[in-house]
Amino acid sequence: MPSSQPKTLAPLLIMQILEEYSDEDHPLTREEIERLLDEKYGITMERKAFFRHMENLIQLKKADGESGEIVRTTVTIDDIKYAAFYLTDRKINDHELRIIIDALAGSSSLSQKQTKELTGYLASLSSRYFQKKMETYPYIGQSVKTENTEISHYLEVINEAIAENKQISFDILCVNTRGEQEISDRPKEVCTPIRYFVKDHNYYLVAVKAVEAELLKSKSFGFKEGDLHLEAYVLSDVANVEKLNLPAHDYRSLPEFRHGIDWQKLLREHPSMKLLWYKPELCTFLCARDKIDDIKTHFGGELRIRQLNDTEFEKASKITNKKIARDALVEVSVITDRYEAALFALSCPFGLWVVSPKPARAIVRSLSTFRLERYDLLEQHYVTGPKLSPLNLSYTPVNETQEDS
Repeated sequence: MPSSQPKTLAPLLIMQILEEYSDEDHPLTREEIERLLDEKYGITMERKAFFRHMENLIQLKKADGESGEIVRTTVTIDDIKYAAFYLTDRKINDHELRIIIDALAGSSSLSQKQTKELTGYLASLSSRYFQKKMETYPYIGQSVKTENTEISHYLEVINEAIAENKQISFDILCVNTRGEQEISDRPKEVCTPIRYFVKDHNYYLVAVKAVEAELLKSKSFGFKEGDLHLEAYVLSDVANVEKLNLPAHDYRSLPEFRHGIDWQKLLREHPSMKLLWYKPELCTFLCARDKIDDIKTHFGGELRIRQLNDTEFEKASKITNKKIARDALVEVSVITDRYEAALFALSCPFGLWVVSPKPARAIVRSLSTFRLERYDLLEQHYVTGPKLSPLNLSYTPVNETQEDS
């Protein structure tokens, strides 16, 4: 086969072959490398020239010290030993690539097409053997994938606005009865972007905005006209992000953030990223000991756990409706906001109660009563009525169990 590449490129092409075809489990002999050089690039070389190139590459990779080395080993074929070579850990190894690919697969902010394209690109950074494994990688369906394919563009617009100290505007998306996202009838959001980050497989944007009229009407928050507050948005739920020619609001004008934002602290104190205008405070739960892990998972590791004294245990055990061991109830305190505390208590209806602050208890009580009333109405008017077929399902249920009439 006539040479289609100049032989001066041979060392570079040998390096490409090692990157694509070799790893510790698949070392390549001289004959295999020379065959690939001939098949892929039309280059042939003498034995001495090959080993001279290999020695130079080995020394060069040792001097590089960043992306692994070329290792010379031996393999036995038909009882004959041959010299063989492979490339050790690259700048990013297979394990690290797998972690990144798993994160992409679990991301709700990427479409299935984007996930597949990025997975293919990342796999190409390793050997063909890793790429082969990734061909059957079950990335589709591992999470609810967004239909919003504009997120990468929105991130660019947000970055520009942050760099230029400008505000942005965008529409809020909602899901219609066909299960499709569409622009809601809400007015456009106008805010100052501060920072975005990935949390729970979603891109979140934290921004500062002027207090809306509905919040001004509520005396419980104590807002005045012209006040600012933080707001969090899920970027897969927004559309038509635009940079405005309006100067940015300074979030440092908010008293609690005058020295900047401790982002780890903010995420820990507001795990659901809702109602950020509630101020963090010490919130305490009375709970069964087996709920401590749930509290730690939700709010982070900074917990204050207190054993109950005899009098407290005697009073507390009366709400459990069953006999309970002396050390089975504890108080657990965290720093969070009252809404988060109430929301968490509602998600754990058994073995956990909000002790303080009182407003958090009030939220749980009001929502519990509201739910009970609605379930009474459900039982009286809906469940006992005629069966209704599902409306405009965007999927077909498999082996759906029908409720008894």
